[in-house]
Amino acid sequence: MSSIRRKKTVLGYAGVYYLYMNMLKARTPRSVWIKNWMSDKTKFGHLPLLQELRTNNPEDFINYLSIDGTTFDHLLSMLR
Repeated sequence: MSSIRRKKTVLGYAGVYYLYMNMLKARTPRSVWIKNWMSDKTKFGHLPLLQELRTNNPEDFINYLSIDGTTFDHLLSMLR
């Protein structure tokens, strides 16, 4: 390998390493690692969990099911 090519390779690796280290520093620490309802999921079961999410955490309910409460009720009534 020529000297110039070796220098370019080393500089390339150094650049990638520098960018990676800056990316690690730029991350903000998480304030919450796991939401309370996620840790209670094994205790509750699915239906009580959905009721709990719906009443106390409506945004998490929508994120968990990817639908809002009205659509969930409509689909549930179709199954009954």
